[in-house]
Amino acid sequence: MVKNGEVSGKQFYLCQECGRKFVEGAEHRYDKSVRERTLKMHANGMSVRSPSFRFF
Repeated sequence: MVKNGEVSGKQFYLCQECGRKFVEGAEHRYDKSVRERTLKMHANGMSVRSPSFRFF
């Protein structure tokens, strides 16, 4: 994580692994393994929405 600006007194950060921007104290919604599997499915031709039916 690296600092990525400040708005209205709130420090923003950038995750160097996934590129997500967030406010201090926020966490990823999904763990890294779920994100990786979803991206692999999408790269293999599955729509972006389809993996959600596989995990939940």
